[in-house]
Amino acid sequence: MANRHPMLTMVVVALVAWVGLGLYGKFVPPEGALARSLFLLLVFITLTATFTPIALLVGRRLIRSKWYARHAWRHAFRQGGLVALAILANLALKALDAWFWADIILIALAVVLIELIALARK
Repeated sequence: MANRHPMLTMVVVALVAWVGLGLYGKFVPPEGALARSLFLLLVFITLTATFTPIALLVGRRLIRSKWYARHAWRHAFRQGGLVALAILANLALKALDAWFWADIILIALAVVLIELIALARK
């Protein structure tokens, strides 16, 4: 059965993920590699689910083509995941005390390069 309302589904996933992230932060102590890895995975899922509808709305507002209308969810999901991955990379570097201001520029350039390569393959 096809999902007729993917925007609503993604918003519900985002809300559930934010609640899950809050509960995880409240009840699970940050001890051990597994707890930290699960936290970072939950943050990635939460941010991806949050940024995907935003990217979809912005993309539909700015780009008016039939091809984009057919592939809008795939692009929005990729863009939301890339933004979430960039934020997560900065958070991980900060947590390891290896973060420097130039890292923001390098991570942003990597995200833009990945997006340009993905758009060129259309």
